[in-house]
Parts: sequence; C-alpha cells; structure tokens
Amino acid sequence: MSEYIRPACFEDCWSMFRLANAPDVRKNSFSPRPITEDEHLAWWNNKMAHPNRCRILVACDLRTNKLLAYVRYDKVADHVAEVDYAVIPEYRGQGFGAAIVRDTVQSVMRALGVHRVYALVWPGNPASAKSIQKA
Repeated sequence: MSEYIRPACFEDCWSMFRLANAPDVRKNSFSPRPITEDEHLAWWNNKMAHPNRCRILVACDLRTNKLLAYVRYDKVADHVAEVDYAVIPEYRGQGFGAAIVRDTVQSVMRALGVHRVYALVWPGNPASAKSIQKA
C-alpha cells in the first residue's frame, strides 16, 4: 500500500473522530472517556480556525484516500509545540507512527515558528513512547 501525507480537510473530520474514539486509543489517552460528536466537531472547528497555532496532517492510502493516521501539532508556547498522533490498527507496530511524525515535524516547525516539539505519552503506552523516540 502506498501512502501520502496531506493537510487535513473537513472530509477527514469523521474518520479522525472514529479513530480517536476507538477503545484502544481512548485507553491510551489522558482522557479515556469517549468523545461525543458535538465535542469533536467543536474541537475540529477550533483547531482548523487557527492554522497559526495548530496543524493537522493525515496519511492516506494513495489509491483509496482512506485515512491511515493523523498527526496534530499544537503551538503551546512562543516557540514550542506539542505533537499527538494516532494510527489505524492495521498500520500499528510497523513504524508508521514514527514515520508520520518524522516526515512532518520540520515543515510544521517552520510553519508554526517553533524550535521545539514534545509529546506527552501515557505511561501505559510503551509503543507510543517507542515511536516518539524513533521519530
């Protein structure tokens, strides 16, 4: 399968919602309760309205345009951003999380005007910690 990375658009909103609400993703989140549709839509609209503070990119299948993963960078201070990502189950354990962060971090740092990016990883999620270390 061939992938490509592009900026997220509204057509990605509900695919990201389903991925973010998957039980294994919620389990490894700092807030494990399910996200409502209204909460997600409000979150989405807020993030997309501020491209100078947030960038969301998606990795998609080249043939089907199916969302495979997303990565989000939030500018949290003058020169600092936080990164968060999620990968669909079929792509986990293959280095895809590290790849999407590694392939996007430099361009997003320039776009947001940041010099440092960090990730908060839930202690019970060693796979994510390993991905971030590889990125």
